[in-house]
Amino acid sequence: MTLIIILGKYLWIAGILASVVMSEVVTAAMGLLLKGEVTYDYLATGMVAALLVSGIVVAGTMKLEDLERRRQEEVAKNRALRASERRYRTLIEVANDAILVTDSETGTLVDCNRQAETLLGMSRNEIIGQHMSNLQETRKDADSAETDFLGYMLRGKTGTIELSLIRADGTTIPVEVSSSTFEMDGRRYVHGAFRDITQRREAEDRIKHLAHHDPLTNLPNRIFLHGRLEQAVEFARREQKQVAVMFIDLDNFKRINDTLGHRIGDALLGQVAGRLTENVHGSQVVGRLGGDEFIVVITGNNVSTTATSMAERILESVCRPYTVEDYQLHSGASIGIAIYPADGNSAETLMKHADAAMYHAKNRGRNTFEFFSQAINRGVRERLEIENGLRDALKHGGFRLHYQPQIDLATGSVCSVEALLRWRHPVLGAITPDRFIPIAEETKLILPLGLWVIDRACHQMRSWRNEGIAGVRMAINVSVKQLQDESFFEALGSIVERHGLSGSDIELEITESAIMENLSRVQAILKSLQDYGITLSIDDFGTGYSSLGRLKLLPIQSLKIDRSFVQDIETDHGNAKICDGIIALGHSLGLTIIAEGVETEAQKNLLQNSGCDAIQGFLIAKPLPAEDVAKLIVQVNGIN
Repeated sequence: MTLIIILGKYLWIAGILASVVMSEVVTAAMGLLLKGEVTYDYLATGMVAALLVSGIVVAGTMKLEDLERRRQEEVAKNRALRASERRYRTLIEVANDAILVTDSETGTLVDCNRQAETLLGMSRNEIIGQHMSNLQETRKDADSAETDFLGYMLRGKTGTIELSLIRADGTTIPVEVSSSTFEMDGRRYVHGAFRDITQRREAEDRIKHLAHHDPLTNLPNRIFLHGRLEQAVEFARREQKQVAVMFIDLDNFKRINDTLGHRIGDALLGQVAGRLTENVHGSQVVGRLGGDEFIVVITGNNVSTTATSMAERILESVCRPYTVEDYQLHSGASIGIAIYPADGNSAETLMKHADAAMYHAKNRGRNTFEFFSQAINRGVRERLEIENGLRDALKHGGFRLHYQPQIDLATGSVCSVEALLRWRHPVLGAITPDRFIPIAEETKLILPLGLWVIDRACHQMRSWRNEGIAGVRMAINVSVKQLQDESFFEALGSIVERHGLSGSDIELEITESAIMENLSRVQAILKSLQDYGITLSIDDFGTGYSSLGRLKLLPIQSLKIDRSFVQDIETDHGNAKICDGIIALGHSLGLTIIAEGVETEAQKNLLQNSGCDAIQGFLIAKPLPAEDVAKLIVQVNGIN
């Protein structure tokens, strides 16, 4: 090539010289012809030869110049191509994603970057030449378009897809692929940018798990359980199978949680969850609805037998002692069972009926299980009727108060009257408080109902004061739900002051079991009520589980001996001893003792001889309307 370039340069010079020489030769030849020294033919022949030589030289020169130009263009093109390749290589090497380039016709990989080597755990030489399908994990449950990367691209689809690649060690890695096609040298290629989405998948899995599992016990939660139960019912409907739903509620958990705190309660729930899981196998599912409520779903044939044996195992397991930190705890469980299709055709109905059966088991004495029945169903309907009736009675004034006097045994005068709520349901007739108050507490209707009672009782007290009846306190029963309500104290004070009364005119009665189960929550408000001047009394004392040490923590002024200990004390030596013990205990703490349910003079005399301070019961009077009890107070207290 160098020789040609040199020759080309010389031929180009030779062509110029030839042209000059030819010009001189022609001029000289013409002079010779005019002088007659040469003939015309000789001259013409020489001129033609000279011209041919000159033309050949010039033509050669032009051809070599064209070759040189083409050579220089090819050199420039090669330089541009190498620069483009360097830019492409730089771009894919600095890319954050793994780049794999695939020949669309053969499916083989023709290029990759270092990120691809890292992602796959292979060297570049190991990657190039492999078929793309060898690196893809085939998912049978996935859309074929997404498991065939090349096919996806060659069908003209764009955007991103997710798939899994197989690494050199055999493990798989989830990736998100953004891809495009291009042509080069007449061949079509697929350029794929593969991004590792392992962390994103893990985060999504964690979020999905949290959305369907209880964070405390890691059991399936309400949402998951409802979906699984719906699936089980649908499967049972198709396959002519059965489904059993077990509704499990812990006994005494609330007391443990309130007295020892949520940390201990949560730890106990974790241990309970472990014991339940040990008793659930195969396709059976156990989950936590919330609080201390759990659900077990059983599918198959003859599930009632399976549910019975499982319920027995669960009760035995749950009843064993628990060790939480330094405490040894005891709890039981009440279990309700409903079966598809006999007890319901939907997940909602089965859950509702299992819940109703659980409440029936709890009412039977707890730590047992109960299958749903039509009798329970009637109870469910009646409960719903009572709940709806409570709402209507609150709205339309369907309640009224009666009053039962308490007699001071030292003076014989009426010292207090207890306001007792009465309600006659339009369909069910008269309903006693022990039937409708628990429902009011569960539905939180106790809050407005309780304030209504306080307002009416204070209104009546004001009326009696205006009539000259003084020196008598108004005793009002309050639920622990009311004491836990943040607005209760302010609302109570507002009512008392609106009727022109003071705290000392009011006595609040709280059941022993309720106050002891929620001691940590209500201590502060009890102290506020005491500071306001209100007398605090523990109702139904002796039926709960309070201890002398815990009683000392309460700002109370009186105890009411439960009627179950008062009845037959004249003939039942045991009951008499219990009453004597309660009176002695109360007096040792500086408390006033009131006995309720007194019906005979013998009972009154025994209590009085034991030092009881006051009595209440049919011996004095039944609960009476306001006007009747006013007459009794005037008569007994000698009010003019």
